[in-house]
Amino acid sequence: NPDSVNIYQVPANSHGQLGAVPDTGGGKGPGGGGDVPKIVTLDKEPVTDIQTTTTSWLNATFELKKKSKVNQVELFSDYLQFCRKFGISNALSSAEFLHLVKVTFSQCEVLSINRKNGDRDVYFEGLSKRSSQKPFAVTTLPSDKVRNPLCVNVSPKQTQCQVVDP
Repeated sequence: NPDSVNIYQVPANSHGQLGAVPDTGGGKGPGGGGDVPKIVTLDKEPVTDIQTTTTSWLNATFELKKKSKVNQVELFSDYLQFCRKFGISNALSSAEFLHLVKVTFSQCEVLSINRKNGDRDVYFEGLSKRSSQKPFAVTTLPSDKVRNPLCVNVSPKQTQCQVVDP
């Protein structure tokens, strides 16, 4: 359902308890199909809560698609807007974020286009914004800020939530 968005908020440092977050979007089109976002480890460093949240948001918001491209400035702007919307104060820097995008969507090519005025536009070729966002987990909230469970669904469909004990 294109009007349906499921958001799961999970206490910080609960990666072992998170498990799979069910996609109850139903059907097979965008927003449905049961895919669980992947969590990506950067260069064998420990994965932080903000990296986990950002990866979850990226997989829920963008998809691989041939003959598509996403401007890197617009992509980072969307990310900052997401962080503001959810009160995430420890957003990744642009360099950290773009590195995470490259790791998460490693099949994409980075395309640089030089304009006549000397400016340069950089795109992720092979990446597209989903027509409707899939569910994603927010794992950067402190335990005392999370109600158990907290799910948001803007469609009339019933939402199934996974209970996570802090």
